[in-house]
Amino acid sequence: MTTATENTFEPSLAPLRWPFSRATEAMECLARAARLSPRRGSETSAFSPDFIADEVARNQHIEASSEQLGIDVQAVSEHYQDLEEFVRRCAPALLSVGPSDAPELLVVLRSGSRKVVLIGPTGASKRLSVQVLRAALSAQLEAPMASALDALLDSTQIPGARRARARRALMNEKLAHVELQLGWLVRAASTRAPSASLYTQGLKSLVGILALYFAQYLLMGWAWSCAGSGALQGRADPGWLNAWLLALVSTVPLQAALSWRLARVTLDASSWLRVRMLSGILRQDGQEMRRVGTGQLLSRVIDAGALESLGLGGGFMALLACVDLVFAGLLLAAGAAARPLLLLFACLLVLAGVIAAVYFGKRRRWTASRLDLTHDLVERMMGHRTRIVQESPANWHEGEDSLLLPYTEHSRSLDRVTTLFSGMSRIWLVLAFGCLASAFLAGAESRLELGIALGGILIASRAFSSLATALGQICSAIIAWKQVASLVRSPKEELAPADPSLGTSARKDPTSLLEVHDLTLTVPGRAEPLLMGADLVIRKRDSILFEGRSGSGKSSLARVLAGAQRPERGLLLSSGLDPHSLGTTGWNRRVAFAPQFNDNHVLGASFAFNVLLGRSWPPRPEDLAQAEAICRELGLGELLDRMPAGMLQTVGETGWQLSHGERTRLFAARALVSKADLVILDESAAALDPASADVVLDCARRQTQALLLIAHP
Repeated sequence: MTTATENTFEPSLAPLRWPFSRATEAMECLARAARLSPRRGSETSAFSPDFIADEVARNQHIEASSEQLGIDVQAVSEHYQDLEEFVRRCAPALLSVGPSDAPELLVVLRSGSRKVVLIGPTGASKRLSVQVLRAALSAQLEAPMASALDALLDSTQIPGARRARARRALMNEKLAHVELQLGWLVRAASTRAPSASLYTQGLKSLVGILALYFAQYLLMGWAWSCAGSGALQGRADPGWLNAWLLALVSTVPLQAALSWRLARVTLDASSWLRVRMLSGILRQDGQEMRRVGTGQLLSRVIDAGALESLGLGGGFMALLACVDLVFAGLLLAAGAAARPLLLLFACLLVLAGVIAAVYFGKRRRWTASRLDLTHDLVERMMGHRTRIVQESPANWHEGEDSLLLPYTEHSRSLDRVTTLFSGMSRIWLVLAFGCLASAFLAGAESRLELGIALGGILIASRAFSSLATALGQICSAIIAWKQVASLVRSPKEELAPADPSLGTSARKDPTSLLEVHDLTLTVPGRAEPLLMGADLVIRKRDSILFEGRSGSGKSSLARVLAGAQRPERGLLLSSGLDPHSLGTTGWNRRVAFAPQFNDNHVLGASFAFNVLLGRSWPPRPEDLAQAEAICRELGLGELLDRMPAGMLQTVGETGWQLSHGERTRLFAARALVSKADLVILDESAAALDPASADVVLDCARRQTQALLLIAHP
């Protein structure tokens, strides 16, 4: 691609560039155009050149704006060699172009194999080539090499038609594995309720499925009417036979389209369900999870799988079975022996409803006994070693037998109802053919009416058989929903961020970093609140020690101050702003929390990744230098010197194993590198010897504006 060609890209993109100072407005415009149902954004504030030039500040602003709008953003990077493929699938996205110290934004609404649609600052959209956008994203990276490369190509005298490909190949050879920070992908927030557009899309998909099914029915009906008219009237017409064959062949693409549409809807619904459940898992209260046994958690995992695989498939099967029942009723009404067949059909439908209600009750009791058995089995496996030592082998099977007996009884009862319901189609065939045989022997009905009634009987039999299969799946899904509903349901919408001037005007003490007023905190299972009417003010340069016996509420208060747990009542402010106003990201930038050892984790990644877990990744060289300096100040210098790769050494279960004390200091470093106004260390010195504890505390006091330490007396 020649330089002249690249220069022609600029005029086409110039009207579409957004200044970074309008990033919130650009994000809101994109979210509305992509139908992500954003909240109304606030007024765009003024940006200083220093702020825009700071990559960390830009990322923080984008994250804060996304929380304000109620959408999700994900910073994205890609290798140079994969840039074109990324452009084809990136939408919706905010992409950064221009110099790193003064970037601009491109708002990508749609992307495809050849064209992309961008939205400009005026709100107008424009279609451009994928190559145009790719060139804009890579221009800054290619610029240092462009003149030398063009001079080389000029000396080789490559023809113009091949020059662009040669230039592209040489660039790719030099820059293939260079990673570019491209911007942010924009998605609907997984924690919000489904938008109206999602419901509309689902309704359109459902209508399309029903339309294909009805079209298939009409073709099948016409095909068999062509064949049946000749067979029942005793004449064979080649034209009608050809029409029958043509109609049958036409149902093949309809069936393929129906199967594809069902698979696509099922896949989309399954993906949405998985995202919502993952989001719900991440929102779970840690204290509540501790009160749930491992077996119960495993049961919820099993139910989640049942909800996904059985609920969707069973629902569509039941829907199509209901369509079959409607067609069967219409055919029975138009065919021979209409009254007795319709009466029998209605009675069996009522009986099927009664059996379904009984089946659901038995299925629910069977599921409860199965989950109890699973929970008990897992808990016994987890405590197997303790059981060998503390329990007599003669008593090992008493608990299993007491749970296995009701499970066996519920299984037998459920099997009887299942057998009865699965036999509904056979019962219907026997009774319906009996009615039809009576009408045939009486000779009161025409052959055409007999054929129509026969078709209705066969379609109804298929519907009853499908309902029997769908019933078990739907009942399992409904029961599973009760286990995972709390993960899928949308949490209560947070209030839109308030005007920062309101919080600032409410501040009484400009030196305060954190204020707590009339805080009340309760714990499920305890009659008395842990905290009631608590007031606290933490100012700059404060070093505070919380001491108390186990269970007195020290860690619970720390989680509230860190924004990880909501109190029942009270006001929590950081520099005059509450957590709703700042959002999760903004609050975490002001308050950093290092939980107790059992609530903290070392991930199977590099040591640097574990330390910089709260910062943007990949890190800048200055971030790595800062993290290493803090780690050495905490006494981890000897560890870093021993590890072959230093800060980039893989640690965790599959890497370099860290001692208890090394992990404790890593957790402290993770909180300190965040540069938050307030750092809370929960039992961070408990596993250290006095000398190491003094080193950690001295470092924490130097690196923070305010420190809150929780310890036992």
